[in-house]
Amino acid sequence: MLSEIIIESFGLVVATFVGIFYYRLVNGFYRLLFIQLISWLFLYVLSYMVTEYQRSKGMSQNNQWVFNLQILFETTLLLFAANLFFQNKFAKRMLMFTWVLFLLFYASRIVAGNFFEFDVASYSVESILIIVVYTLILFTSFYEVFTIEVRKPEVWASTGLILYFGCNLPYFSLFNFLNNNYPEMSETLHKHVTDVFSNVRYLMLAIGFILVSKTSSTVTQVP
Repeated sequence: MLSEIIIESFGLVVATFVGIFYYRLVNGFYRLLFIQLISWLFLYVLSYMVTEYQRSKGMSQNNQWVFNLQILFETTLLLFAANLFFQNKFAKRMLMFTWVLFLLFYASRIVAGNFFEFDVASYSVESILIIVVYTLILFTSFYEVFTIEVRKPEVWASTGLILYFGCNLPYFSLFNFLNNNYPEMSETLHKHVTDVFSNVRYLMLAIGFILVSKTSSTVTQVP
């Protein structure tokens, strides 16, 4: 149990300490990414507290509502971080419009569905939104010279997010089906897909923290 927690949270913990160390040196884009990281760390701990409490009381274990909250917080913070990145007013307005539409969709799903069951539809919409938005951010790192500049910190943060959501989307879109009918397969996929790409995501974010702190210039922005 302890070894599993260490493995699945390794990247998260590394990024947290790196982010704390460099927080004062990074810009608003990375500060919001750090706040998102901290919100996930808090909810990650809460999910284990919930299951441990349920286990101690002899109750059935269900912490999926915690991850429904995570969908809301994560999407909001990642879209607001992207809003800080883009300087074009149209892009900013479109991001905020997209966020409002997501809130309406999320609220309708939670009200109409079961809050205590993981909402795969909201997660799928979140994944698609983040993949599209952060692919656009990544594109700005090479749209002028047609080459990816690996020294640009946003390349690392964006790539980590794209990999995480892109590789997890197929699994989580079927999460409830697999969890209810093939729990062993679901657990295996979680260990070999979600945990792996979670570590990739946050380790790449940690690299971004280091890179952005070592330059006095702000994150490259869309003119």
